[in-house]
Amino acid sequence: PLVCTRASSDTSSLARLKTHDLYDVYAECTKYDVIGVDEAQFFGRLRDFVLDMVEREGKRVIVAGPGRPASQ
Repeated sequence: PLVCTRASSDTSSLARLKTHDLYDVYAECTKYDVIGVDEAQFFGRLRDFVLDMVEREGKRVIVAGPGRPASQ
């Protein structure tokens, strides 16, 4: 699924999960092989969620958000 903080006007066939906390949709995400996280800058615990999905659940996770300066 595509996990984001807002509804999208895109009409593609991707499943979408709207949430403000990634762990609220953890169980639903385990049903998919690949998880996309959009608007990554708005999610707390992003790193923990991605590591749990990859290491514990064996999922592929694609994360999209604005770039950060190398100093951060």
